[in-house]
Amino acid sequence: MIKCIAIDFDNTIAYPKGGRMRLFHILRTYGFSLKNLRVIYERSKNEGGLSADNLIRIAEEHTNTALAVSQIKKDIDNWLQNSVTCYPDTLAAFTTWKQANIPIIIVTVGSPEFQKRKIEISGVPYDDIVVLSGINKKSETILSLAKRYGSCAFIDDKASELDAVRENGIGDEVITFRIRRRNSPYFRQKPAYKHTAISRLDHPLLLAHISSSAHR
Repeated sequence: MIKCIAIDFDNTIAYPKGGRMRLFHILRTYGFSLKNLRVIYERSKNEGGLSADNLIRIAEEHTNTALAVSQIKKDIDNWLQNSVTCYPDTLAAFTTWKQANIPIIIVTVGSPEFQKRKIEISGVPYDDIVVLSGINKKSETILSLAKRYGSCAFIDDKASELDAVRENGIGDEVITFRIRRRNSPYFRQKPAYKHTAISRLDHPLLLAHISSSAHR
C-alpha cells in the first residue's frame, strides 16, 4: 500500500512547450549566435542547473559581453510562463491523489529557484519539493521518504534514476513506476531493473495502488 508519492517534474508532470529552441529564439534577440547559445545552454545545465542567473553568468563569460540582466531575467520568466505545460493527465491524477490524502513530494534536479518557479507555474498541488543538484542522486531522498511514511511510490521518466533505487538496496518499501512520455529525452533509455511501466499518471496500474491505500 502506498503511503506517499515521490514524483519527478520534468517530462513526468510537465514539459517545455517548444523546447529549448523557443528560449533560443528569445535570447538571439540579444545578439547571440545559435552556436553560442547551444554551448551556453549545455554549460548552464551542467554547472549548477538551468536558471536565468546561470544562463546570464555563463553567457557573459562565454562572449565577454555585459548583458541587460533585469530585462533578460524578465524575458526568461516570460518564456517559462508560456513554456511550462502539464501533460493532459497530470492535474486529474494529482486531484485523485490529494483526495486520497496521499502526500505528494516532487523530487527534481536542477537550480532550486528555477525548478520551484516551474512547479509554481504548473499549478500542481504538492506537499513538499526536494531539488537535488545532480543526476541519479534521488535514491537517498526516496529511501528517507519510505522510512518516514512507511512505503512510497516513485515515479520518473528516467530509468537510471529508478535503477539507482534498486542499486542502493532499497526493496519493497518503494514501488518504482517508469512513465513513458514520448517527448522525454530518456524515452529510449534501457532500465537495468524491472519497473512498472505506465504511459499516464492516471494509469490503472498506478491508480490500483492509490485506491488500495485510500480504503485502508
